[in-house]
Amino acid sequence: MRFWNLYLIVLCSLLFSCSRQVAEPRAQLGDAEVTVRLHPVEGSKKWPESLEVFVVRPSFLEDVEEADQDFIGLKYDGKEWTGTIPMELNRTNRCGVILKDSSENFFEGFIVGISQDSPSVIDIFQKGNGLDSIAVTGGTGWCANMDYLNIYGRFIENYKMVPKQQYSRWEDYIACELDSVFPVRTESSLGDYPLVPEHREWIVNGFRTIYFAGRISYYKDDAKNIYNLDVKDPPVEFYREFLKQMDFSPELLDNYAANWLFKFLTTFFNRMPLDLGQIGDTDIQLWQAQAADKVGRVVPEVTPTLLDLLTATSYLMQIKEGIPLTHVQKENINRYFTNDDLGKLILKRNESLTKDLEKTVSSLTDLASGNEAFDIQELLDRYPGKPVVVDFWNTWCAPCIMAMKEIKAFKDTMPPSDIVFVYIADDSSPLKKWEGMSQRHSGVHLRISDASKDVICEKYDITGVPYYLFFDSKHNLVYKCLGFPGVSRYSELLDEICR
Repeated sequence: MRFWNLYLIVLCSLLFSCSRQVAEPRAQLGDAEVTVRLHPVEGSKKWPESLEVFVVRPSFLEDVEEADQDFIGLKYDGKEWTGTIPMELNRTNRCGVILKDSSENFFEGFIVGISQDSPSVIDIFQKGNGLDSIAVTGGTGWCANMDYLNIYGRFIENYKMVPKQQYSRWEDYIACELDSVFPVRTESSLGDYPLVPEHREWIVNGFRTIYFAGRISYYKDDAKNIYNLDVKDPPVEFYREFLKQMDFSPELLDNYAANWLFKFLTTFFNRMPLDLGQIGDTDIQLWQAQAADKVGRVVPEVTPTLLDLLTATSYLMQIKEGIPLTHVQKENINRYFTNDDLGKLILKRNESLTKDLEKTVSSLTDLASGNEAFDIQELLDRYPGKPVVVDFWNTWCAPCIMAMKEIKAFKDTMPPSDIVFVYIADDSSPLKKWEGMSQRHSGVHLRISDASKDVICEKYDITGVPYYLFFDSKHNLVYKCLGFPGVSRYSELLDEICR
């Protein structure tokens, strides 16, 4: 699906145009103004009359598996498209601009840098059936051409293995990663694209973020899962060897691989032997003083930016587990975060959680931990005379989470009905994470064992997630599908099972 490709487009901002002096990135809740103008060149094919222009605002401090993109349609007045883009940073170099017609037969996209301090005006010049050139004034002054938008995808796809013998000693493993595997993967991803040094370093630092969060911090797990080797937990020096290359200045907030930033920050809490501990009700300055000593064992220079982001991450980890902030925590946040809006962002996420919990009626049953058997028919029998929708998902499945958000928004607009919404995950979804995420979606939530999952998958030919089963009030299976069918089709299927 073309919009899934946007996920990569938004992340792959390879910036080649002349940049202007802009403020350092900081947390700031506000709006950026964007204007898009088209300039057809004589002899070019007429662009579709149904052309729509969207700005795609990437997320900030969201889990990579939950990261969402906001598609904001610009308004057309007959001459140009304009819009106001809600932002959580004062500026970002990762904002997508999409041009498409209603049938998606025409589709073009690129990346621009936008700023709350300077409206962005984007002039697009047409050539033939596509884009010839793009001129950007205002914003950050940066723009990414479509020709350069496959670098992120290349880095993710260019998976290279460390030889088995290097896993036996952590010193050999990290040396192999630093001297061979990571540099080769980076260079093959960048190719011969003409990047100025600052843009290249920005991209490479993003690669480091991804690599540390998804590879280096999983050294012990990979040794077991890939080569069936039992190795010891590596010491802090192991992590320091990689992290000493990274940039922890304020530029970290607008990281090239921003959807990995939250996962990267959580490694300080759950993947390294730092005993960092959650902040809880502890005073922020006191917690940061203690954290600075511990983090300093793996990071040569512990910057205020890193400490503030780790503080925010600790609060956000709690919120993502479905636990609202305490009164003391909210007071601590308001008292400490006065120089930017990072505190407001945390409180905004907490408010969203509390609202969800207030209006969500959910039941959570963990059958996996006790390896209890589960059967779909027994589930259906609990709801005689009621239509049932079963949604198979997992916490690590990004398409599942995106679909659940769309379904949640749709269900909020539905009139009361007898439909029972059931969400089933298996034990590959960590218990705490499953509990926290499930609480935000009304319905019946079950976490089942692998054995039960295998039986159900065989019975209903389930080959992946998300997967949906639609049962009518007599519990006849009306429809099943792999992948979210879209809100419109989903609504039609609900009507069908209610007849």
